Amino acid sequence: GDRRSTQIKVADAVAPLGTYYSAAVLGGFYVGGLVLHDPEARAVAQDGLAASLITSGLIVPATKAIFGRARPDSGRRSGDFLFFRLHEDSFPSGHTAQAFAVASVISAHYDSPWVGVVSYGAASAVGWARVQQRRHYISDVVAGAILGTFVGRTVVHHNQATRSGQAREGVSFVPISVGEAHGVAASWSF
Repeated sequence: GDRRSTQIKVADAVAPLGTYYSAAVLGGFYVGGLVLHDPEARAVAQDGLAASLITSGLIVPATKAIFGRARPDSGRRSGDFLFFRLHEDSFPSGHTAQAFAVASVISAHYDSPWVGVVSYGAASAVGWARVQQRRHYISDVVAGAILGTFVGRTVVHHNQATRSGQAREGVSFVPISVGEAHGVAASWSF
């Protein structure tokens, strides 16, 4: 009905927070950090980009390929898993994982509870949108949220220790871009 149509329009507007919009948010943090000479804002952008690339570029595609779960709009059941089938890609939700990776980085850098409410609220809206669009089951979204949060917090933890000079050993993640190639460089100090 009309209510469902409105929900889909809202979902279509919210879902890009898990892709393009999150990149714009991180770009805003980076530019703001440069203009305002704010190293914390630049660190949010760097950590957020690294967490996004690790989540969306490495972990989510590998997990989707392993599980091969049918999407809700495929006409198959929620329990249909075709392990190691590359064309089935519902589990976990990549949009949600990306949104939570960025939200967890932002909230880890700023102590204000409002920052956490806004960032995690926006990330949760992405998960809701993907369910409304019938692209994911709730369990796909929950798995994406857990994955994104874990990666985001891990990247921030490692990189903050490296930035402060307290890490004698460990891994740091830095986004890199060479021409049209983009990725993450991991360095290990020992």
